[in-house]
Amino acid sequence: MALLIDQQLYAHDGDEERQPDVAQEIGTLRGTEQMMLRMALLLDPADSEARLLLSSMLHARKQDRLAREALDGAPADDPLLAVYRTEQADLDVMMGNREQAARELRDLLQQSPDDRMLWSSLGDALLDQQKWPEALDATSTPRRWCRTGWRAMTGGFCSVRP
Repeated sequence: MALLIDQQLYAHDGDEERQPDVAQEIGTLRGTEQMMLRMALLLDPADSEARLLLSSMLHARKQDRLAREALDGAPADDPLLAVYRTEQADLDVMMGNREQAARELRDLLQQSPDDRMLWSSLGDALLDQQKWPEALDATSTPRRWCRTGWRAMTGGFCSVRP
């Protein structure tokens, strides 16, 4: 359902040349389209594409609170649940809810301790809170992991510079 909506979202009067990613960048979510995506989620709460599309389009319109809420309500067995929670943490940082973002990111890191993007996001959230030692530790953790774990597993290759 989300794919059908996605194809219809970017039909612009007299502007057939506009690509979907450009339309999304400029935030052309109209009320009807938002309603259609919300209805798609009511019909199928597991529709990951509808959930992500609605959230990203709301964010493009600078409606971050609504974008964050669009990511709520996913089924517990949704394979993209960690992606939704990471997006929510990023939106929390943008909305100034840095402590909530840091808590969410720490929780996610319990499940995926080797995810360098999560460590980087946590470091950013802590820097914004001026928690310098914690931010330094968060941004250094991937480097320590690289020096120990990844080097042993990959025979010396490491994409994070120590």
